[in-house]
Amino acid sequence: MTINEQDAVMGKALRDLKTAQLKLKELQLECSKLGKQFSYLGEILSNNPEYAGLNTESMMDSKIAPLDQRAIFDRNIFDADKFKQLTHDLRETMGEVNYLVLKLKS
Repeated sequence: MTINEQDAVMGKALRDLKTAQLKLKELQLECSKLGKQFSYLGEILSNNPEYAGLNTESMMDSKIAPLDQRAIFDRNIFDADKFKQLTHDLRETMGEVNYLVLKLKS
């Protein structure tokens, strides 16, 4: 392999690594956001379950759940398929980053 070919391979690996690292950061942020939603949901359900509800699907008596204390969640927080895909994509991207880092070191 010529020096130019080696440079091209290394340049592509470096670009791929930067792309994978950016994707990984985005997936980690999405996981963090979901984790915070789950934590908040858990806190509400543990301490004041009467305040929890789903967007437009939960009828709440204002004497039991005052408007300013309600914790309204989107139905999508419970999407198991989204969770499965998100964590799969995260692990796959982590593997890609690790592979590219090793490739660049060799």
